[in-house]
Amino acid sequence: MKSNLKEIHPNEFNLVDEFLLNNFSSPTHRKEWNLVVSKYFNTEFFYFACFRDKKIFGICPVHRIKKKITNYLISGPKQYLIPYGGWIFRAKAEVNPDLFELKKNETVEVFSLPMLDEFNAEYKDLNVLKNYETAIIDLERSEDDIWNSLNQKRRNMVRKAVKNNVQIYFLTEDKLPEFYDFYLKANQQYNLESLPFGYFEDLMRNKGNINIDFITAKNGENVFGFNVILSDKNYSVYWLGIRLKESENNGSFDLLQWESIKKSKERNCKYYDLCYVEKERLPNIYKFKTDFSDNIYPVLNFNKKSIVYSLINKVQKITD
Repeated sequence: MKSNLKEIHPNEFNLVDEFLLNNFSSPTHRKEWNLVVSKYFNTEFFYFACFRDKKIFGICPVHRIKKKITNYLISGPKQYLIPYGGWIFRAKAEVNPDLFELKKNETVEVFSLPMLDEFNAEYKDLNVLKNYETAIIDLERSEDDIWNSLNQKRRNMVRKAVKNNVQIYFLTEDKLPEFYDFYLKANQQYNLESLPFGYFEDLMRNKGNINIDFITAKNGENVFGFNVILSDKNYSVYWLGIRLKESENNGSFDLLQWESIKKSKERNCKYYDLCYVEKERLPNIYKFKTDFSDNIYPVLNFNKKSIVYSLINKVQKITD
């Protein structure tokens, strides 16, 4: 596809909103989520947009991070907990290195969306850094069909949770500190970095074209865990799953996942994305997620950089 590329900045984000309104979309590509990332991680957020007939034909969200005299561009910054980036087109189109027009001091890295037909992106001739995978549930099926497609063990565990009187609650903004205290405790146990409280607060307050659901499993005052899902009109992403190491195996996390699926279907999303499965690195999580769906889709991580950028970057590292 011949590139007719333009950077779209905040004063023209309405053009991207209109494009996403009229095409299949993902919450990861919405300005509401990305602007929160930009605020807390000090990035410059914009979109690459391809134009045809003076109309946007495709968009790719990008965060520009300045490093002395070089710029690192990333679409789908996993380190900031945006799981996907890449292109969404209104008709089938090829993504190749020529599509990215970069300055000599810039490089771009992309974590694509899953290879679903609806996103209309075909990736070719790229410098692939890693092939990832994710598991996806088709929500256009009936609830009974989805339930019957789950692994028997998961259905039994959901029933066990119900029998043990595990209750599911959807948090309102005033209850957000309850989530955050649990989140901090869990991250300390697993030696993980934590996002600031304001990050979650901003997502909840300024959601706009996305929905964020904080879902907890409890029995009285006993909290078993949380799921956090983000959705827009078409797509729902299982963003965070939080439990403590000492959590009892009472089916609460299975029930949380089932209720998350049902909530995403209630929001009329077409797909529920379990957000990365890594069989070798995280076999237990892989088994848990693929028990809910064995429909596996590839996700590409690739980059583009010039020889000039590579030389400048080497010099910067030497002088650090």
